[in-house]
Amino acid sequence: MSKKWFFLLLMAFCFACNENNTEKYQGNRGNVVDVSSKLTVIEFDDILFNMIVEPYIFNDNLVIVDRKSDGSLIYIFDKNTFSYITSAGKLGRGPGEISSMGDVEYDEIKNELLVTDHTKQCVFSYNMDSLLINPLHLPYEKTKLDVTAFISRYVYINDTLSIGELIEPTGNCTFRESLAKWNMVSGALEKMPYEHPDIEEKRISFAVSEKYGIYVEGYNYHDLMTICSLDGNLKYNVYGNKWDSKNSKKMVYYAFGLAFCGDKILAMYMGENNINDNGTAAYATKFLVFDINGDYIETLEIGRSIIYFCYDDENNRLIMTLDDEMQFAYLDLNGLI
Repeated sequence: MSKKWFFLLLMAFCFACNENNTEKYQGNRGNVVDVSSKLTVIEFDDILFNMIVEPYIFNDNLVIVDRKSDGSLIYIFDKNTFSYITSAGKLGRGPGEISSMGDVEYDEIKNELLVTDHTKQCVFSYNMDSLLINPLHLPYEKTKLDVTAFISRYVYINDTLSIGELIEPTGNCTFRESLAKWNMVSGALEKMPYEHPDIEEKRISFAVSEKYGIYVEGYNYHDLMTICSLDGNLKYNVYGNKWDSKNSKKMVYYAFGLAFCGDKILAMYMGENNINDNGTAAYATKFLVFDINGDYIETLEIGRSIIYFCYDDENNRLIMTLDDEMQFAYLDLNGLI
């Protein structure tokens, strides 16, 4: 064989190896650590919440969003002591009121709480210093949403760059979902280029790490996690042992929660039917732990049904809302991951 042909074959082989390195198949995720005894209950004195509430960590504050509340929709606590600070965001259609509350984000530079209202089709901005002094502080309208294609959940980086779920309605009750960049100033939307070729209907949860320059998508109805650069170029497809390109909404895998925790990726994971035998909704009870490259490390078994969670990086702990007699709890991750 001539040196020329040998060189060409070697290059083709190396290219094929590089291509295959993006596909990771994980048949064994059996390193299970039972952490159920390590949960610490969180109690908020004299405040009653509905069952489905969502926690966020913004600077020194723990923000609890109760979208079904008859009173305030936003409750702010000290994240270290869990002591109550203030509440805001009245349900309604009047000035400064929220009609249909969506996602909540935070502008650290301007110290502003960003709240999406899907009925008023805009993002409101609350100055946190003003809000903590005056619960009646009214927000201003930061940006409008386009009804034909809009960002639902997102991670705010700055005014000209957020990364979030792009919703494109395709009918009265149907929509197309993808991940996109969003410029709040101009309103421009730019879809991320990578889409898995075998998935027709995409439903995901996601997390973004500016530090590591990547985002991760966990597919709700497929045993698949995708890691891409912030430009939307594929780094890894990570497949579990139940991977199938067929879409079945009865089986839920990555169950509506992903987070970067230091140099780890935590994914709330079910891998089973989302309806209990008695007809009630089933929730995930565990987290899969991966490194930044998507390699599996361990499974943290909580032993209770997790509705939502957030990560407190300063205290290195997860704060969770649960479908349980223990509605709020935290898990100290020191020594675990």
